[in-house]
Parts: sequence; C-alpha cells; structure tokens
Amino acid sequence: MRQLRGGNRKRIKEHNRILVINHLRLHGPMSRADLARYTELGLSTITYIIDELMDDGLVVETGAGESSGGRKPTMLEFNGSVAAVVGIKIEPTRILFSRMNLLGKIQQKAAAELPPEADSAALNQLLIDNISGLLEGDVNSAPLVGIGIAVSGLVDQAHGKVLYSPILAWDEFDFTPVSRHFDVPVIVENDANTFALAQVWTGMVPHHSSFLGVTVGVGVGLGIVIDGQVFRGEHGGAGEFGHLVIQHEGAPCYCGQRGCLEMYASDHFALSEVKRHIALGVPTILGDSDSLTINDVYEAAEQGDRCAQSIIYKQGQNLGIGLKNLVNLFNPAAIILGGEGIRGGKHLLRGIELELATNFFAKKQQPVQLKVCSTGEDVWLIGTCALVVNQIYRAPIFKPGGLGMNRRLTIFFFLLPSLVGLLLFSIIPIGTSLYLSLTEWDVIGGAPKFHWLKNFRDIIQNEEFPRVLGNTLYFIALYIPLILGASLLVAVLLNNKYPGVGLYRTIYYVPVLTSWVAAALLWKWLLNPRYGAINAILGMAGITGPSWLHSKSWAMPGIVLASVWKDVGYFALIILAGLQGIDTSYYEAAEIDGANWFKKLTRITVPLVTPTLFFVTIISVINSFQLFPQVMVMTEGGPGGATQVFVERIYNYAFRYYKMGYAASYSWILFVFIFAATLIQLQLQKRWVHYES
Repeated sequence: MRQLRGGNRKRIKEHNRILVINHLRLHGPMSRADLARYTELGLSTITYIIDELMDDGLVVETGAGESSGGRKPTMLEFNGSVAAVVGIKIEPTRILFSRMNLLGKIQQKAAAELPPEADSAALNQLLIDNISGLLEGDVNSAPLVGIGIAVSGLVDQAHGKVLYSPILAWDEFDFTPVSRHFDVPVIVENDANTFALAQVWTGMVPHHSSFLGVTVGVGVGLGIVIDGQVFRGEHGGAGEFGHLVIQHEGAPCYCGQRGCLEMYASDHFALSEVKRHIALGVPTILGDSDSLTINDVYEAAEQGDRCAQSIIYKQGQNLGIGLKNLVNLFNPAAIILGGEGIRGGKHLLRGIELELATNFFAKKQQPVQLKVCSTGEDVWLIGTCALVVNQIYRAPIFKPGGLGMNRRLTIFFFLLPSLVGLLLFSIIPIGTSLYLSLTEWDVIGGAPKFHWLKNFRDIIQNEEFPRVLGNTLYFIALYIPLILGASLLVAVLLNNKYPGVGLYRTIYYVPVLTSWVAAALLWKWLLNPRYGAINAILGMAGITGPSWLHSKSWAMPGIVLASVWKDVGYFALIILAGLQGIDTSYYEAAEIDGANWFKKLTRITVPLVTPTLFFVTIISVINSFQLFPQVMVMTEGGPGGATQVFVERIYNYAFRYYKMGYAASYSWILFVFIFAATLIQLQLQKRWVHYES
C-alpha cells in the first residue's frame, strides 16, 4: 500500500483520497458522480483517485446501478477483504481476540484467560501466541496490516504503551515486542475512546457529529466525540469520567482519590450496596454476600427482586448525575451507553433518565438522546479495527497532538468558572488577610492604617497569648490520644462479622452528621453539674461529679469529651477502611503460630494500620488547632479564659471588638503553628509509621 507523502499539494491529495475511502466505506456502494456530489470534489479528481485505489485493490466495481435516463452508472465499493486486522480487548480477567477485514467484519474470534500475575514479557508472549493462532486459520490469506488493542487506563499511542491502568494494576506495559514479531503497527487506545470510535466508524450515530460514548461495568469510561473526531486531550488522557470527584471525602477509590464517580456508578457500587442491604436485613432473594457477583444482582433484578432493582436504579441516578454534568459541559447531541453495566436494563436507564431530564439545556433545546449500544462486546473489537484503518489512511493535513488557538480558548473557557472561584474565594481572601494582618483597622473608623508587624508583636507580648496557646496544646494533649484510641477500638470492633454490624456502623457515624451547635448544646446539658446526666451517673456510682464547664480545671476536659464523641465515628470509618485493606494471611499465619488476640492486635493490626493512623493524626491535630464551635456554644472561652483558643480569639477580635487587623494577624500565627505541627509530624512518621513495601 502507498505510504503517506510530505508536501502541501500531496497532503491535499492524500486528504482527498482518505475522504473518498471513508465515504465509500461508510456509504457505499455508489457511483463516481455520487462521490463527487457528496464529497464536493470535481469529477475528474474523483476519477483519478478511484483509478489509484482500484490499482491498490482498495476499491472494486460491483456492477451497474439504477439510471434515471441514459447510461447506467458503474457502482464502486470499498474492498474490505484486501487486508486483515487483528483487534484485541484486554479485560481484568480475560483477553478477547478477533481477526477482521478492513470493514470491521469479524471473521474469527477467540478468548484467553489473563493471568493476574502476568508481567510485560508474559503478556506479550500470550498475545503473540493467540494472534498467531488466529492468523493460521485465515483461509483467505489476507495480509495483516495492523493490530489494535483496547485497554483501560492511560495510554501512549505514539509508542504503543499502557502508561498506567489502575483497574488492571499495570504500570508501563510495552507492546513493542508484538509489533516487532508481526512486523505491523500495534495501536493502543483507551477502551472508552475505542468504544466511541466504533460508533463513528460504523455509522451508528449518522446524524450526530458530537456525542459521548459512555461505558459502564467494572469501571466507568468516557469517549468524547467532537465534530466527528475522538478528542483525546493533550496527552491522550481525556475522558477519565469515572475519576471525577462527586463526593467530598467520599468512598476511597483505587486511583488514590476519594469520592470518585466510579465508586458510585460501577459494579463496585452495586455489589457493595447489596452486601450492605443484606447486612441490614433488607428482604432480598440474593444469598451469601461473600460470594455475590454482579451477574447475580442483575439476575435478581430481572426476577423482580425489589432490593436489587432499587440499587441498580440508584446506580443509574449516580451515573445520571455525572452524565448531566457532562451534558452541561459539552452539550452533546446524544449519549451512547455500552459495557457490561447496561445489563442493569430499564432500572439503570430510569435512574439515568431521571437525572438527565434536569440538565441545563432541557427547557430550551431538544432533550439529549440516550441510546444503548446493541453491538455487545464486539463493539470494542470493531473499534480496534477502526484504530488500525484510521492510522493507515489517516489524513496528514491534521497534525497529531498540539492545540490550535480555538481549542486553547475552548479549554480556557471551560476552566474559567473554577479559576474565578479559586480567585474569588481563596487567593483574594488569603491575600487580603495577609494585608490586613499588617494594618490597624476597626472596620468603622475608616481605611486600614499600615503599621507592619506591630500586630504580631502585640499579640505575642500580650499576657493572654501564652494562655491561648497553652489551652490549645492542652486540648490537643487530651484529645489526640483519646480520639486515636477510641477510633481504633471502635474500628476493630466494627471490622468483625457479626449480626447487625452494618447497623452499628451507621449508629457510630450518626454524631458525625449532627450539627456541632446541636451536639454542643446536648453536651452542655449532659455536663451540667446540677442536673446533667454525666454527674447523675457518677452519683449512682458514689462519685461526686465535678462542676465541668463551670470549673477552670474541668472545662477543657468536658469539651474534649464532647469532641471525641462527635468525631469518633468519622475517624473510626477511616481506620476501618485501613483495617479491611490488611491481608488476612497475616492473621492466619499468626493463629498457626499460636498468637492470641492481643498479640495479633499489637504485632499485626496496629503496625499495618499506622499509615491510616498517621493520616488521622494529621487531620486531628489540624482540626484541634481550629477548635471553635464547641467552645463558643459550651463555654464562650470561659470560665476565666480557661477555654480561650485561637479561633475563638480570632472571632472575638474580628466580630466583637472590630479589630480586623489584629484578628488577621492571629489567623496567620495560627497558620504558622499548624504548618509547623504538620512538618514535625511528617518528620516523626519515619519512626513509627510502617508501610508494607
């Protein structure tokens, strides 16, 4: 086949050639006159291109067409059988192989198990063996012109590599040995982009030049098609839809973030929700939660199980929220759904449609079309064929990579709302606070008066500053050991499998959802020395309770008790996630050696969960320095200044005494202490935090 050539005139010629090929491939057979009309090329140009393509065997005449009068036209058709393409779809547990002609017609298909421990060399050999098996069965002996591979993750098309695939746990997989073995190009692409490309290439969306191809299953993927072209982004990573964060501090994702859409719209969500419902005793026909598969959930939904149906419906709603944001962002004509997850059927679609109906454009435009790809798993194989054919006959007039000015402006306008928010609500307030800290300003008395570091000097020399710092450190000294110990204990208890454990996990988390004002008022009553429940319980045990919030000695311990009660559910949940990441083989080996529960706790659990405990410690210390609502509601800094802390002082100086400059200086001193405490902890972690690696 002819190679692409340089030079402007030759590039235009090649572009016209590709235009003719693609039109015949998608809309043929047709006559030369029809080609000239649809491509807007001259008839002489069409004739010249067709003659070349016929010499190459890419176009054949198929007979005479219908005539409206005069000589019948000769019909032309793209010859897909002139060469063969191998398409490969790599999934978490298996690999699909296919041999196709240049039209994407599958001639032979096979599957192989993907060994979880396979390294790059073993995987390449597995691919070579299976591709060789496919080619040996090719009775037509059509030459192989390329291999297309669809795989999840971030890929480097230029070098035929997978840079990173969290679902497959791959890092830097190189398919160059396969290319060398068969002496053909190997083109690697993200599977969601391959899915979208298949829709364009096969004409499945003939009336839509801009649409989104969304895949749902083990993960959630996105292929973006703009003006008929798959948009890959600057480095080929566009479309990581599943890792958009939709829940702040939400469920941890394998990508390292928290609250990713994938954790609420993929198979993981459906399975985890079913297991949670089973633990809570929700009626369902589903059996043992430990052996459940996503297929069990779909089958139960098809059989009328309300629990499975409602979970799939909720999964659809979650996905719909993400899709609604995409509609607001891209304003596509259609969304094409594919992947294993569409087995959720009408329940999944109802959830999606409910959210999509409320997108920004719904009132003034035609509703975005939601379509389900009916091709099944073959769609990815067809997409890989498109990868190869598009690469061989790609239009050289378009340079790969690089962004034109229009696209740069488009990206800038997409980012503009976030940049404005960052500027208005973060950068400007921080800069203003720093400026005010160097001034004297009482809000009412006119413009700020600049006097450099006088505020800082006055604060440090003020007799209240040691008390404020001492109270804050006193709170930290009491709170941190208690919250770590209590959270670890609760997490260990909730990590066991016993009836109702899901309910207990919910109960422990309820205080986290409670407003601090409501919680502080509750504890103010509980700690009342005369009629509070705490002293009443102590009295039944023969102990005279202290005055708590009315005593300089007991006010801060009282606030600590309230804080631990409020926060223990949140930190226990984080530690529980860390506990569930510990390999059970450690405990099995310890039991064989005769270790009791205490030794397993101290020698296995605690050391392996120290990274999580370190995170909890960092967050707890930062929160402790910012202690405020419980102090304001329970003691207002009293009695006698015993609970005065940094943020309480900042609030009072700013909004009671109207000393804004003084308050801003206090806030920057607080920042210095938090920053220093964090640096110290980062250094100390080397002595007590243990990572498995």
